[in-house]
Amino acid sequence: MARAVDSSDLWAPDSWLPGAWAPDSQGPRLSLERAIELFTAAKAAEGASPKTIVWYRMVLGRAARDLGAERALDALAGPELRDWLLKLRETLAPISVAGYVRGLKVFGNWCAAKELAQAKALRSLRRPKVPHKLVAPLTDEALRRLLDGALGARSGDPAPVPRYRPAPLGAGRLAPRRPAT
Repeated sequence: MARAVDSSDLWAPDSWLPGAWAPDSQGPRLSLERAIELFTAAKAAEGASPKTIVWYRMVLGRAARDLGAERALDALAGPELRDWLLKLRETLAPISVAGYVRGLKVFGNWCAAKELAQAKALRSLRRPKVPHKLVAPLTDEALRRLLDGALGARSGDPAPVPRYRPAPLGAGRLAPRRPAT
């Protein structure tokens, strides 16, 4: 497909190739901090709950703090992210680390979908296996002992019923302080 030399069409047959253009023709590299700001703003505009936005800010903010907020998003490497996640395992539960991985993957997929960055390292993370902990239920006897201990009753006695009496009017108010003479 031939184009006229004086055409304003900037399409090039190899424009889909990364690095096909001169380095100075590409836009500035997107920092991790700026990408997080754009992501959380987009999630808020999409109608995500405020708690979800706070969670993304917590997860991604910790990543930016530990990995470098001013770094280019595409400069993050897979081994570096895996090392960081291993350090998180020293202080966090496995389910929490899996949540961090989930948040980073969502962020990386969003950046790629919006064509802000390729974010290959983020998108290639795999969610770690999390051990399933089953909490054994209390037996009837154990529950009875627990309640008896909390209510101060002996085993076999009926539990005492607490009696509440309203406080007299004004009992909760503090008297105004008088200046010392």
